[in-house]
Amino acid sequence: MDTANLKQWAKAHDRDADWSSDYKLSLTSKLVRFRWNDVPAVAVGADVKVTKTRVNAVLDGIAWYLKTRRRSDDSLHVLLGKPTDAAGGIPFREHCDAVRTLASTVSDDGPIIRVWALDADGGTTMLDRTVAQFSSGKPKQWAAMLEMAAAMPIEGVAGELVARVRHPSFALYPKLSSLKSKEPWQLRLD
Repeated sequence: MDTANLKQWAKAHDRDADWSSDYKLSLTSKLVRFRWNDVPAVAVGADVKVTKTRVNAVLDGIAWYLKTRRRSDDSLHVLLGKPTDAAGGIPFREHCDAVRTLASTVSDDGPIIRVWALDADGGTTMLDRTVAQFSSGKPKQWAAMLEMAAAMPIEGVAGELVARVRHPSFALYPKLSSLKSKEPWQLRLD
């Protein structure tokens, strides 16, 4: 289901459905927020091209859930619009694997997260909560690269910034594609 149809579908279930940008919570207008079967729900259309929007739906959904939940709420639905073309199948499956993996790691203090695939006709299929089993060695390779980056000394401009900027919104991340360079760091300011 694409974003335009998703908005109509959400409105049919909850007249207060919202997809406006929320700057305080850093929520994108591509994230539709509503109540589905009287449970908080967030959804992303199949036509959203940015992978992280689907994966971020879990964390963004939790932020929205914590802001708007009712006392009786203990769950959050994450709905992902399923592409209608065969070309979208592999990335969609990978996105679902990533979302399921992330959703399964939420602590017992958080909401129960249920992940759903949403067909173009509005049909829903709940995806199991198991952590994805990766068939390639890529996850292990990336984990090893992260460990290697964590062991590297922080020097140069990055080291100076870390020493001078002491604020929780500032963070330094290894740029894995540049691990062999002298300063493989990215800066992030939330």
